[in-house]
Amino acid sequence: MRQLECRIVITHVGPQRFTLGMFDPVSMCHEPLGEHPTSDIERIVGDLRTRMERERHVVSFSEVTGPR
Repeated sequence: MRQLECRIVITHVGPQRFTLGMFDPVSMCHEPLGEHPTSDIERIVGDLRTRMERERHVVSFSEVTGPR
């Protein structure tokens, strides 16, 4: 079975909020997963990473902390 890469994209939109998304580098598709409070970042990203690894995907991360 072929493993697919899933990139978790974290974009900090302020000191207390971040947006989360999934990016597929093969199809170049980005799927937004909403905006969340920074206080929950460890739990939210950890749960997503665990789920993706359970589904046998290769997980990588991108994090944007400044303006684009």
